[in-house]
Amino acid sequence: MSCSAQLLMLYGIGPSEHLKSVGIMPLVDFSVWRNLEDHVMTFAGPFILKKNGSVPVSSMSSDVTLGALNDFTINGVGPFTSAMGVVATGVISSSSSPGWPNLLYFILSTGVPDGLGAAIDGIFGSGNYTAELLHPFIGQDAHSSWFQLESQKGFIELLDKNLFPSQSSTPNTILIAEIKTFKI
Repeated sequence: MSCSAQLLMLYGIGPSEHLKSVGIMPLVDFSVWRNLEDHVMTFAGPFILKKNGSVPVSSMSSDVTLGALNDFTINGVGPFTSAMGVVATGVISSSSSPGWPNLLYFILSTGVPDGLGAAIDGIFGSGNYTAELLHPFIGQDAHSSWFQLESQKGFIELLDKNLFPSQSSTPNTILIAEIKTFKI
């Protein structure tokens, strides 16, 4: 995706001031890749409950079954009728945006089902990091939190007029200050 922006800019199609700054004659003044949007999200947890069963926790591996799907389809009851483990959600202002809520959070009560770590690693492309982190806690009652910055906008620029390597990405993603807002 970013290579197409790089090629366009190398051929003179892009923000003219930026192209001139790296020695490229602009052909078309066009805002190429100036509005990259992302919904940056991070995971915190698990927060293990001291005693299994002390607080109702949805265990995806035991609650979400073919029987539960059948109950939902025929009778409209069971775990498929709910947000499956979402205990709370909200939007708050972080220190970088005191006048406007910019941080979305979810508190989940899903336990630690087998495969959760691999699923998170698949979403975030983090190798086996989360799978290894969560492995000792599989099957335990736990809560976790997801934090998301709303609609961050970033951009891609050329570092110079050479083909390799000649781009810089500025995603404007999540800051530690946003997570510190929660004081976990």
